[in-house]
Amino acid sequence: MKKRIKAVFVCSSANIGGAEKNIFLINNLLSKNKDIDNKIIFLKEINEKKINFKKKKNFIFLNSKKIFFSLFKFLNYIKKNKPDIIFSTTYSVNLVCIIAKMLSNNKFFLITRESNNIFKKKIYFNF
Repeated sequence: MKKRIKAVFVCSSANIGGAEKNIFLINNLLSKNKDIDNKIIFLKEINEKKINFKKKKNFIFLNSKKIFFSLFKFLNYIKKNKPDIIFSTTYSVNLVCIIAKMLSNNKFFLITRESNNIFKKKIYFNF
C-alpha cells in the first residue's frame, strides 16, 4: 500500500488575488490525485460565510490577527499532522514557513514562491 503524500498550501487570507488563485488552481488539480492528501491553511482571520468553499474539509483556518502571530499555531499543526510538502507563495507567508521549518523537528519539503506586483514597485516594461 502506498503512503499518501501530505501537501499543505499556505495562504495569508482568502482574498482573491494572483497568489491565492494559483494556490486554489494547484490544490484543485492535486485533489484529483488519490495519492495526495492536500489542505489549504489560511493564517489570518477570514469570514467563512462570505466565501463559498466547495469542500470545507480541505481548508484549515488559524484565525490570527496578523500573519506572524499565526507562527505557533502553524508549528502545532506541523507537529500534529507531519506534512511532507509545504507550499507558500507570498513573502510574509514565506517568512513564517521558513521560521517554522527551522523551529520544527519534522522533515518536510518547503517550496516558496515569490509573487511580484509590478504596479506597487513602479516597474514597467514596454513589450
